[in-house]
Formats: sequence, structure tokens, C-alpha cells
Amino acid sequence: SRYTGRAVTVPEVARDLGVRYVLTGSVQRADSRLQINAKRIDATTGRHVWAERYERPTKDLFAAQKEITRTIVGMVGSGRGELQRAELERLARFPTEDLHAYEFYLRGIAHSQRKTRENNALAREMFEKALQADPNYARAAAECSMTYLLDIFRQWTDSWDESLQKAEELAWRAIEIDSSEPWGFVTLGLVYQLQGRNDRALPLFETAYALNPNDYDISEALGYAMTWNGSAERAVELLEQAQRLDPYHVEEPRVLGVAYFFVHRYEEALEIINAVVRPDNTPAYWLYKAAAHAELDHLDEARAAIAEALKLDPALTLQSEHERRLALGLAPVYAEHLTEALRKAGLPERGHSSVAIDSATRPADRSAR
Repeated sequence: SRYTGRAVTVPEVARDLGVRYVLTGSVQRADSRLQINAKRIDATTGRHVWAERYERPTKDLFAAQKEITRTIVGMVGSGRGELQRAELERLARFPTEDLHAYEFYLRGIAHSQRKTRENNALAREMFEKALQADPNYARAAAECSMTYLLDIFRQWTDSWDESLQKAEELAWRAIEIDSSEPWGFVTLGLVYQLQGRNDRALPLFETAYALNPNDYDISEALGYAMTWNGSAERAVELLEQAQRLDPYHVEEPRVLGVAYFFVHRYEEALEIINAVVRPDNTPAYWLYKAAAHAELDHLDEARAAIAEALKLDPALTLQSEHERRLALGLAPVYAEHLTEALRKAGLPERGHSSVAIDSATRPADRSAR
């Protein structure tokens, strides 16, 4: 969380996020019991609108989660509100009732957020153990699928085809277990995206978004698909809305930066690109930076970014980059737009082909999460 370990007041958080009410809480575990404290505070007055304390045996964790969620949803939405109906339906389909499976799942998420090859492998192991404990845990299957996709995106696999096959199998498994779990559709969409099958990928992302439009990562996945499919204007609208709903998402909004580039909003694209704290160790970050600078006639900065990209892959050329993006399904008009900008920036015309994956234009990797 953005506020973990920081001394902030409720009014500060409310102003920061643009909200009136703030929900706070804590969980303590002692032996086989849980103590959960939850409060809803009116930031304008500092008054506690609602507060409750729950003490439950550890084995009743899921029952406590459902009880707290029902109470909060009941306060936020009216009895006929869409939010209340959706959340109560979701509670009826709780992802798992197996505490061991849930613990393995949480450990997997923790490893995946560390973003190293070793931690991605450990995350997969945890998700596999979650599925062993509960074979009907759809979200664990989807997250396990994502680890194989990350192996491809981050070039951690020696076998693209094998990783893609396993990702597809697990994505279908998640969907078959629970068709209301959106992340199975996200991961299957990414599989098709990597195969250049945008006509099949985009409807899957749209299905995931319809199932949970309030998930930032799902919004970004849909925005990525729209951008790649030649609809960057629609992507910008969606991703800007997601930014307003979650302005401090754990990942930088890289997909929005790419969408800005393709709608010719180069200064805004650079603002996002320059804010990236840890660029992936691939040329894509530097190529988009070079392209945006070139379109703004910042030629010295553009050439410097090209030099950084060539340090990572000396075989990069305009021809190989253009062909690779077309092979991955990028709309031809966007591929040409990027190629012309990179030509202006000084990327060499021809040479040996490059097989690097374009990690800068994928959805955020669930640090999705």
C-alpha cells in the first residue's frame, strides 16, 4: 500500500485520493485466532461512521471476510444498488474455502511482486500447491498461467512454445472452473495477443472488464489490447479513467504512455516514460522514449535513447522492429508510425533480426496485482 509505514492522517488520505470516506483496518493473528478491526471514517468530520471488531478462529477467516464485506457493501450501496448486488454475487462464489490453498496463493502473489526470474518460479510453485490443495481454485490457475506469460515477456524462458502452451492450458482451466473469474480471460487474451490473434484476444479482455471494471490491471489489459488493435483513442479514455480511480497503482501506467504516443500526445507519453522507476532490461522502454523525443524534434535526446537501446541489443534495426511488431499483431498503421519515428531518431535501417519481446507494451504484471 502507498501509505504503509507512513504517518498520515485520514483527511490527508481523503484529499490525496479525492474521497470523503476512508476505510481503515488491521488484522492480528495470535495462535489459532484472528482479531480484525475495521473502521469507516468521515474525513470531513473525523467521525467514525462505523466500527467493528471481529474475533474468530483462524479456520473461520473466509466467514469473517464475507461478513465484513457484506457490512461495508451494505453501507456503500442501497439495497437495489449495482455495487451491492455484484458484491453479494461475488461472495456467493468465494474463490476458495481451503485455508491452505489461500495461504499458498498469497505466498505466490508475494513472490510474483518481487519481479525476478527466481521469484517468478517460486510464485508458480506456490500457485501449483494452491491448486493441489483446491483443484477448483480458478484464480490460482489464472495466476499460474500468468507466471508462464511473464517468463515470455521478460525473456526468462528458453522455450517460448512450451511456456505459451502451458499458459493457455491453465487459462482455459481457470475459465472452465469458474467463468465469472475474470483473470482466466485476461491470461487467455494475452496468449492470443502473443500469437498475433487480436481478433480473438480483444473480446476476452472485454469479457474480463465486464466481469470486474474496477480492477486496474484488467482495465490496463483491455487498454493494451485496444492500443495494439489500432484503437488507442478508446484505450486512452479507459486508462485515464482507471488512473482516476486508482491514482497510486503499484505499477507505472506504461500502457497509457504507449497509447498517448499512438494518439500523438508525445509530451504526455514522455511524462509517463520518464516516471518509470525501474525500466525493464529490454530495449522497448528506450525505443518508445526515442520515438516520442523524435516526434517532438528533441533529436539529441532521441539519439541518446537509441544508443541505450542498442547497448541492450546491438542487432536492433528498423526492419526487424517493424516486422516483429507486425508479427505480434500491432495494427499496421501504428507499426508504420513507430517505425517512422524511430527512423527519425536514428535507429539503423537493416541488419540482423532481433527476437526480444516488447515488454513495455504489455499490461502490468500483477504486481498485477
